Amino acid sequence: MKKTWLFIVLMSCMTHTFAGVTLASFADPAGDVRLGGGKGHSEIQGQGNLDLLGFRVSRDAKGFWFSATFKNVIHDPKEVVRSVSSESLGDFARKGFYQFNIDVYVDMDRIAGSGNTFTLPGRHAGIAPGYAWERAVILTPRPELMRHQLLDGLHEQYPDYSSDAIATAVDQSIIFPTRIKVHGKTVDFFVPTDFFAGSDGQNWAVTAFVTGATIDVPADMNLIDAGRKPLERLQLGVMQQAAHSASDVTVADVLDGSLTRSAPESIHGLTGVVWGAAAVPATAERKVAASSGLSIANLFQTAPLSGTPTLSSPAQESVPPDDFIAGRLQILQQLRDKGLIDESEYKQQKARILDTL
Repeated sequence: MKKTWLFIVLMSCMTHTFAGVTLASFADPAGDVRLGGGKGHSEIQGQGNLDLLGFRVSRDAKGFWFSATFKNVIHDPKEVVRSVSSESLGDFARKGFYQFNIDVYVDMDRIAGSGNTFTLPGRHAGIAPGYAWERAVILTPRPELMRHQLLDGLHEQYPDYSSDAIATAVDQSIIFPTRIKVHGKTVDFFVPTDFFAGSDGQNWAVTAFVTGATIDVPADMNLIDAGRKPLERLQLGVMQQAAHSASDVTVADVLDGSLTRSAPESIHGLTGVVWGAAAVPATAERKVAASSGLSIANLFQTAPLSGTPTLSSPAQESVPPDDFIAGRLQILQQLRDKGLIDESEYKQQKARILDTL
């Protein structure tokens, strides 16, 4: 964990210079941030930290750079290092880096309905069929931890699938970038060319949105939702309402404003931005899909749409069963052993779990 955060900090301190060709650039209206996501979410929004103003996609010799510009200056880890001396470098980067997630769902073939329309857990949103995606790029303050949690949740929900098969399916379609640069109001994050199966990015459609981030020990360890399926419980770093409901809106800002206050139902069919030719056969994408026995769609097709979460009954939410608590403790220990959380986070979260007994 420390090595990853050190790399992120060093990248953020570098001068913002990288050679590349801009494929597309878009402006987003100022002040179009939706309220929602609980008190902490509203406080972040009130500061303008979630107000997306611009988005750019560029390509260099090794891959693609996604750039998002916000209304406010993004916290610089260098300033945190100078002002806080009692925490590790990993804590400096995590707590001072940024307070948001950016989901980027990429429609590579531009063929309506040929991809996925679900979003990742915790988003409570859906993508319009005309923007159905083949690849998802998820910027989050704790990328390795979020990937690990997603894999754990999928393995728990589908125990008959091997861990390797699940990891392969996820990594073919979803990436949590770790190469990140912060400069002023802009964050850049890099995705290698191979992830997009040979696509040159000349004719994509992209649905991108911002959510408030939880930067402490993930709330996915919460025991209140013990009666729900693993994919329903997962929050994957997104700040949530205190009590889940079908009307929860965790998405704060959508590129090009497809989510509006006047039409809250639009959260179930978010649209995005496009460039290049309207419909191009995605031969490379289809070859990748055909080469894998398990796809991301297989893993999510039996789960409820993230835009319509299923509520647990009061009986389900009362007292978590012993085996569920044991499972949470085991996962928590695995996170510590793999260096994805530190000792203080482990002890804090363990105490929360044991308090339910």
